[in-house]
Amino acid sequence: MFYVADAVPFINFLWILPLIVVLLGFIGLGPLTVIVLVSGILEGVPLPYPPEVIVIGITSGSVISIMLSPLILPVIVLSTTNELGTIKNGFQFNVVYAITFYFVVQLYIQVVVHAFF
Repeated sequence: MFYVADAVPFINFLWILPLIVVLLGFIGLGPLTVIVLVSGILEGVPLPYPPEVIVIGITSGSVISIMLSPLILPVIVLSTTNELGTIKNGFQFNVVYAITFYFVVQLYIQVVVHAFF
């Protein structure tokens, strides 16, 4: 992945990092567990990016996972209250906002990485 980032500067590991967190959130892991797991794995990997940018990427993935996951407690409580399914309350109502949030955060991350580091 780092060889691709050398050839094409705007394609790097920071695009994939939030998606890994979202994927782990969809298989049932809680957001805090995923943050600790991914951060622990990345702690031993030498990355060419500052730690603050990696934390923003992991945290944005956690936020998107909370917005979209049907396995989060607030979505389950809301679904029992308004008698709609968890997929409808968690995913269908928030998917456009989550995609927009992902691209806005990625734009910020890429500008910070390429302008300051």
